[in-house]
Amino acid sequence: MDYNWAKWKGEYRIKIIVVGEPGVGKTSFIKRYVQNKFSHDYKSTIGVDFALKNLINNSNLTIMIQLWDIAGQERFGSMTRVYYQKALGALVCVDLSKKDKLDAADKWIADIRSKVFLPINDNENVSIPIFLMGTKADLPDLISPRNFQAKGNQHNLMGVARTSSLTNTGLNEMMLQMVYKIMDEYSSFADIEERETESDELKVDEEHIQPKTVNSKECCT
Repeated sequence: MDYNWAKWKGEYRIKIIVVGEPGVGKTSFIKRYVQNKFSHDYKSTIGVDFALKNLINNSNLTIMIQLWDIAGQERFGSMTRVYYQKALGALVCVDLSKKDKLDAADKWIADIRSKVFLPINDNENVSIPIFLMGTKADLPDLISPRNFQAKGNQHNLMGVARTSSLTNTGLNEMMLQMVYKIMDEYSSFADIEERETESDELKVDEEHIQPKTVNSKECCT
């Protein structure tokens, strides 16, 4: 895919929420993508964690990505509306090594589409773009490419990607595609000069926002 970033100028900030079942590999993805680091020690996110990455940074254009790692445990479900606030895109993560987990994406897609919207005009709101992200592609694959693509088609998603945080496969290209498509359709929502201040965004319910983790013996790629 060709990317013509030169058609935009200025400073943009794009919040992307990362959701999925516990242990699917959300934290491992963010750590690999943002810091280019990988750990075999699985850490379960408590509430929400977040990270920042400059995707584009030159004299004409700055695009900063905010990645929000949303806990998959059901006890945090009541907080998702707060965590989803001002998101411009979502990654729904599915563990490719577990065949019975593909349909879990349905719940997360429905949750996002019921709670966060972009106001196109005074009379119309649209749901934010969603990418289906398959994780742990380095492990034996129990979800076929055909079934995985069919799930994306079923929900009319922006795209699908099969990735591995362990081998750093597919992550950069997936994020480039996602951010470029968001900029193409919704750049006005990401333009910092056109949006109201978000200085309080990261302070909503600090008791839950603090990045807390607990160790587990599982491995997450």
